[in-house]
Amino acid sequence: MAIKKIAIIGGGISGLSLLHFLNKKYGGSVSITLYERNASAGGNVRTSAEDDFVFETGPNGFLTNQPDTSELIADIGLNNDVFIAKKAERFLQLNKKLYPLPTDLFSFLSSSLFSARDKFLLLRGIFKKDVSPDQSVYNYAAARFGKYTAERIVDPFVSGVFAGDVHRLHMYSAFGKMLAPKKNNGKAILCSFRFGMGQLTGRLIEQYASQIKASSLINSLDEIEADRIICTAPAYAVAGLFARTNPSLTKALESIHYAPVAVVGLGFDAFAFKNLPKGFGYLVPSDQHKEVLGVLIESNVFEKRAPKERIMVRVMMGGRHHPNIANEDVRILKERAEAEINEIYGLKKHSIKHWVKVWPKAIPQYELEYPACLKAIEQELTKIPRLTLAGNYLGGVAVNDCIYNAKCIANKLTI
Repeated sequence: MAIKKIAIIGGGISGLSLLHFLNKKYGGSVSITLYERNASAGGNVRTSAEDDFVFETGPNGFLTNQPDTSELIADIGLNNDVFIAKKAERFLQLNKKLYPLPTDLFSFLSSSLFSARDKFLLLRGIFKKDVSPDQSVYNYAAARFGKYTAERIVDPFVSGVFAGDVHRLHMYSAFGKMLAPKKNNGKAILCSFRFGMGQLTGRLIEQYASQIKASSLINSLDEIEADRIICTAPAYAVAGLFARTNPSLTKALESIHYAPVAVVGLGFDAFAFKNLPKGFGYLVPSDQHKEVLGVLIESNVFEKRAPKERIMVRVMMGGRHHPNIANEDVRILKERAEAEINEIYGLKKHSIKHWVKVWPKAIPQYELEYPACLKAIEQELTKIPRLTLAGNYLGGVAVNDCIYNAKCIANKLTI
């Protein structure tokens, strides 16, 4: 009997995790091949290192509250390389000043960020469970916690996760998991790896090198001989596969918007700052009308992100509010990022190292039309029995979401 074949299209964290869990499930009894259009797999989970500075081009960590992520890390032998984030304050930038975000009830009650009325509305909202999530994130947050909290807390939080617009994002689609009953998976602690997040994708690529075909541009499913096909590439990339055979599916996939993000890494001497950066960094509400979404002081978050007496900073720019960021010259982006750091902390000296990575289509947006779009995708998939779609435009954008969804697909797959 001929051996069964499974094909995975897309070699980001979703595809690589799926490759692992399928191999764990089937061993050598099934032929599994991953096709990646770029010269190397890894998607946006990549790390660059130079002169002991570590620059993350995409996510800088993951949370420990997802057992499937812990399982994957243990399976590939990276438990001893997991780094736990340091404890540090987080800030909000308003009118070019930094305000510490409350971390507990006492700091919340004493915070100058909130008026007495806004504190009351927020506390009352914790117990207000009858607000429908079938609306925009902004409208949901305003109805439950008040407009001020929606604008000052929820808006920048959404920028940090989705680089999105709170008025466009659909609450249930984007944050439905937060509304669901909590599973007891322990405290969510931010972690990364000794050599950065790229160590995770790098180990998977190394372990399954013989099953990965890079620089493989697939234009149609007819090009692949397989019993089951799982597409984990971005929605806009997958859409083209069905332009001729299923235009309705193509249209539904193309309707999912993506926010552009430019990530600028800056390495400084510690004495370059007039005011030494404290804490994890800060987020910027959209009503500040800045291209900057947020700033992470990476060397304050994780060990070994910068040499001694030096500081590593990441500036995230663009998002749904600033789509033209994708077309900017990298030199200008570097200058704007450094100007932002100078404005907030004061600089006596320019950065000594810099990196710029622009993602024209960085993060899928679960916007108000997303539920109808998802329904259309599911309906069209019934016409293609051997096909499964996955990726961060389905089921969550975080690293944990991608790994969890990959594990679920591997468990359910029959061949």
